Amino acid sequence: MNIERTFKGIKLTSNEKTILNYITKNIDTCLEEGVRGVAKNSFSSTSSIMRLSKKLGYSGFVELIYDLKKKMTAKKSEKINISFFDKITFNTRNKSEIDQFLKRIHSGKIMAYGEGFSEIASSYMYRKLLTLGKIVYLLHGIDFEILCEKSAMKFDLLLIVSKSGETKHCIKLAKQAREENITVCSFTGNAGSHLAKLSDISFTYNDPHTLDDDVYYPNPFIGLCIIGFEELIRRYFEKYGID
Repeated sequence: MNIERTFKGIKLTSNEKTILNYITKNIDTCLEEGVRGVAKNSFSSTSSIMRLSKKLGYSGFVELIYDLKKKMTAKKSEKINISFFDKITFNTRNKSEIDQFLKRIHSGKIMAYGEGFSEIASSYMYRKLLTLGKIVYLLHGIDFEILCEKSAMKFDLLLIVSKSGETKHCIKLAKQAREENITVCSFTGNAGSHLAKLSDISFTYNDPHTLDDDVYYPNPFIGLCIIGFEELIRRYFEKYGID
């Protein structure tokens, strides 16, 4: 459990953080230890623990333990549910592309692009990466040229979503990005498409209606892109030990 995130907005002293870290690591035995045992084992005092409980909005030590245990149990349940993402299938040309993607997400400055229905997925990726504190820009029209020419920032990764992998502007963007030494990662429904072949990293999802450019028929492609992206983010959390 990330203590600072859990109690966001509350300024904690180093001693209070030590107490909470001890409690979260020993949550199953804290009630048995009692406030005195926890104070002793966390090199604190019973008065400090009681003041901390009040500071965090609890009536006392017991309520603090019960609520933290509840939060941690919910967190474990979330992790179990996330594991079901393993059942979402997407293809890559090589497993090393997944590692390359995770490294670029971790250290890079990112752009995302999609047209039509594909923009739903690229916008989702953009918002998700913003939430994770990444430097990310959602491209529109000629933004790419402007960013490359005027911005002092050097982007490292371009995410492109295209169901067909044959959208002209998407292909143009991929070529421009490669000229700027920007890694191109595509999410398409066709591994043999021009966009997929141009990409340094290519993720392919099921598209049962490859000729339906207007997405008239029911199609899971956009949904799979979003869920598959969440699976990649889960792997990112796992790889870099993010809580």
